[in-house]
Amino acid sequence: AELAEMTEEERDSVYRDLYGKEERLDEEQMTAKKVESAVAQMQTEINSMRIKRGYNLAMEKCPDLVQKLFVEFLSSTRYEPKPAASKMVHYWDIKKDLFGDSEAFCKDKITLDDLNEQDRESLYRSVFMKLPCKDRHGRPILFSTRQGWVFAKGNNMRRAMWYMCQTFRDDPASTVRGAVIIAFDKGTFDMAKANRKLDMQVPKLIKNYPVRWVAMHHVMDSRILRMIWPMVLFLAGRKNRQRIVDHQTKNNPDWLQGFDEYGLAPQELPKSMGGSLHFDLAAWLDERKKQEQNSKRERK
Repeated sequence: AELAEMTEEERDSVYRDLYGKEERLDEEQMTAKKVESAVAQMQTEINSMRIKRGYNLAMEKCPDLVQKLFVEFLSSTRYEPKPAASKMVHYWDIKKDLFGDSEAFCKDKITLDDLNEQDRESLYRSVFMKLPCKDRHGRPILFSTRQGWVFAKGNNMRRAMWYMCQTFRDDPASTVRGAVIIAFDKGTFDMAKANRKLDMQVPKLIKNYPVRWVAMHHVMDSRILRMIWPMVLFLAGRKNRQRIVDHQTKNNPDWLQGFDEYGLAPQELPKSMGGSLHFDLAAWLDERKKQEQNSKRERK
């Protein structure tokens, strides 16, 4: 019903995002004047928003960093000022909530050393990761398994997720081509891992990060997760809901092949969901930590 209520242009946009047919915005055509105009419009949108505590603090403590991020948020919305403004305001609220003033406003990117021990345990042990490959359309992939999240407290998992989402910012394709999410939740869900507050907060964190999420593929056969799912769909918002594909596994032995029409071949999917991809997350994170520590030494 929602799809029918969309304009033809909106429906075409959904189709292009889901199937990788996106008419990529030519960044070179965004002249300095056009970018300046988009930034000015985005600033006007932010000024009209009544509640923006995190953003106001960021402007007070790190105005240069805020200005630097304007173009990044615009790029993540294909230079639409209103959604870019909304994302940026929520971004600073979430970052302040997770890391406090001392970390949220003193640096652009959080490092592994900035996370506490429980945060890092969530990051290393959870199934929430940027895959080492891309789909056939050159789009990076975020892979998550809800029952594979490991956390002492909800905020440990959220900070781990923030760090992982941050890795997408290192890849220009995340905004130029867009990024894809695979949520693989096939199998029984352990109620001991249920956390309603976290399940409400995670979509907001991902949605408001400066990445252009173009599609989400969901595999789920748990009755418990089916109960949570309507809330997740509601929080995703109208436009994002149309970019979610629910892959049914019941009485469908070939469900994995259904990913192929969206540009996701089995060799690009993790072994845990029946694909061919093996990825050593711990080794990848260890290498990133070395690079971050080397960069820090070089700056001194």
